[in-house]
Amino acid sequence: MQGRQTKVKVSLNGVDITSDLTGDTLSLTFNDSAEENADNVDFQIQNREKKWLKGWFPEKRDTFSAQIIAEDGTIDCGTFLLDDVGMFGRPLTVSIKGVAKPSDQDFSETKHNQTWEQATLQDIAATIASRAGIALEYDAKENPTIQFQTQEGKTDQDFLQELAAKHGITMKLYNKKLVLYEMEELEQKGAVRTLRESDLISWDAKTTLLDTSYSGVSAQYINTDGETMTYTYNGGGKKAPKIYNLEEQMDSLAWHKRWPRQNIGNSIGGKPPFPVR
Repeated sequence: MQGRQTKVKVSLNGVDITSDLTGDTLSLTFNDSAEENADNVDFQIQNREKKWLKGWFPEKRDTFSAQIIAEDGTIDCGTFLLDDVGMFGRPLTVSIKGVAKPSDQDFSETKHNQTWEQATLQDIAATIASRAGIALEYDAKENPTIQFQTQEGKTDQDFLQELAAKHGITMKLYNKKLVLYEMEELEQKGAVRTLRESDLISWDAKTTLLDTSYSGVSAQYINTDGETMTYTYNGGGKKAPKIYNLEEQMDSLAWHKRWPRQNIGNSIGGKPPFPVR
């Protein structure tokens, strides 16, 4: 932001190395994902003394944490597992990239076979979090009981993410924690901060003038009383919506409310038929 001083506090494997990087930090890019995609960072550092080619060269499963400190507040980016280290020259620079996931790679790489019966979503998440060696933060009002569910040939990450989404709950990893929350509840909260155009260094925007895409979706499911329930998402536009009829098995209202936001692309080859909002 213009006219404002911003500093970066950095730790490597829990050790503060901010003073060691004085004058060397080129940039820190932090991507905070609301759902599904893991948070990630890209840290660019000058390497004139070649210390990142020698004793400072990172090792597998090293962790990296960062805080962005501005005049009006601090953003805690969290802790990341080092994923990629790049060396460039000249001038000599190093790029450190990290992703928010447990150092125990079993969470995202090892496929498990397990049957869950009469367990709440929070109980299942707690078991998986414990298996990955991370804490669980369950911040959803709903905590559905899973009557029967088989985890067959799926990683803990994929299984829990799909199961949570089925019940309208979002999963993400942040700062050595597995977080489950409801997106609708989050969106109803007030803005943490408002950025005006004059606050930004650069920005871009675009729109499509030809209205040829779908603007809504309709889905049905049968509840436990045998009643057929219908949910329609019209995109909130002023014009009459062009509705896509979703042919997908639904178990609850929470599940198919979730589809227009996140999963509809999966049902038609990965390309959403209307702008996802």
